[in-house]
Amino acid sequence: MQPAPQDTEIRRLGHMQELSRLLTPGAIGFYDHIEVTEIVGFVDDPTKPVNIFTIIVAGEGDVEATVSPQFLNPGRIELAKLKEWKFGVVRYRLPICELEQLVSDITSRQVWRGSGKDLRLGKMTALSPKFVPHDGRNAVPLNRVLKNNFWSGSHVFEWVDPKKEQLRPFFEDPTRLQDLSDRIGRFVPIEIGALSDRLGNVMLQLAVNVMAAKFSEATIGHALTLKMGWHPKATPRELMVTCERNSDGFVSAFVAVKVTGEETPIPLASRDGPYRASIWEPNGGTLLSATGEFDFFDSVPINMHALTNHTRTFVLRNTFGAETKHEVGVITHQSLLVGTPYVDPNGGFTQSRLYAEEISGLLERREFVQYAKELTDLRLERERALSDIRRLINQHCEAGAWLWDPFLTAKDILDTLFFCHRRNADLRALTSGKESPEGRLFSTPEDDLVALQRRVFQEAESNLEGLRLEFRRKYGQYGSSFHDRFLIFPRTLHRETLVWSLGTSINGVGKEHHILQLVDNGQAIMDAFLELWNKLTEPEHLVWRVP
Repeated sequence: MQPAPQDTEIRRLGHMQELSRLLTPGAIGFYDHIEVTEIVGFVDDPTKPVNIFTIIVAGEGDVEATVSPQFLNPGRIELAKLKEWKFGVVRYRLPICELEQLVSDITSRQVWRGSGKDLRLGKMTALSPKFVPHDGRNAVPLNRVLKNNFWSGSHVFEWVDPKKEQLRPFFEDPTRLQDLSDRIGRFVPIEIGALSDRLGNVMLQLAVNVMAAKFSEATIGHALTLKMGWHPKATPRELMVTCERNSDGFVSAFVAVKVTGEETPIPLASRDGPYRASIWEPNGGTLLSATGEFDFFDSVPINMHALTNHTRTFVLRNTFGAETKHEVGVITHQSLLVGTPYVDPNGGFTQSRLYAEEISGLLERREFVQYAKELTDLRLERERALSDIRRLINQHCEAGAWLWDPFLTAKDILDTLFFCHRRNADLRALTSGKESPEGRLFSTPEDDLVALQRRVFQEAESNLEGLRLEFRRKYGQYGSSFHDRFLIFPRTLHRETLVWSLGTSINGVGKEHHILQLVDNGQAIMDAFLELWNKLTEPEHLVWRVP
């Protein structure tokens, strides 16, 4: 049921009244300009751009109040799967005094004219304002499109296109949106591919800068300490802070105290579960800060990534012999455990159940990516598929990355595992040395296979910086044959084993229709890999090893 026109108008007026209140200097900040970023598309008329997503960010500082609209991308962005469209990213700045009239026009006149020209919108309606904290224990989805929401948090207003008729092609094939998101990411840090529900919307971000707050653990007892300071232009006023702990679906602790100065102690009777905190004005109720979920840490695993000037270099050759030199920055990783680990007072049983439920929830989200689903530029699909595999490797290689593929070759390893950034990561590769579906790659005697693969590695001219990799093959009577293709990330202290099914061999990814998918029996697959791996320990099983 659609809301009655009078209800819509009442909501719009309330929306604008709240916006006007928050824009009052000193309420939540001291804004003097807005920065607008428009992701636009051109489909049937190059002079009338369609709104893909627009974000308006209120700011303060010694920047020009007005900066004319300009495209951040030098040429129009084109997608292989959406040839009739072209895209661009536009940015400009305006004085803050122009904001209220511009956003009022979104719902009253169904138009956005921040750039001075009409941006085509759907039939827009205003959502209720929301407060978005910075990322805590879990990532906040909207932070993928907000700007630098790292501190106290942001009030967010949003105007939505509920039908999104103009943008239907992105919902018919989600890979189009991901492709667009990847290309936009070269110019602005907006991950619109992860928030398809925001397509066609206009968002306004008012980051709180009238004060800054930080919560830390007190040195004694189960307490927090709030440290905060006011903006130089602000008049300090009375504030309250509330904090609660939530554990296994219940509230284990709750407290509300008055903010007493630069440091305020917040006593908590329990340490069970993560906490949430918020700071607000008792007079008027304005929210000035909120956190996501955070934990107390009696012990802290410290992961250090030392960025150095060391790079791994190597050369890749395509089927025509053309060479491309690659450089991969190598990160040195160290882990330390400081303090005493938390002990579940229920003998560890509750902690084990919650961990199992968390992993189960992860594996039930059967997100998957399809490649070469339709007739398209297979060269681009090949690069997209390899890029996704490299991204997975660098996201999850904390305990290593293992490739299991009966057709795996040295070239495939150069295309994938060589792109791992982590120094001395446990990289493994296992092949059957089978003939490639692409043309009998291994039509040489088996004894020559090792020499052939080692020559490919040698011709890559790599300095092997930070690389720890072993490549084995099934040979002779040892071990059993295998047919499936997997990318395996062994379990760590904080994460269960994760395994992706590749759907095809590495040499064929992106070249024909296949699906890259997280599987739900990762531990069993890793165990099967290790069972075979540990049988292939003779010299004739080793293809290549470094160091």
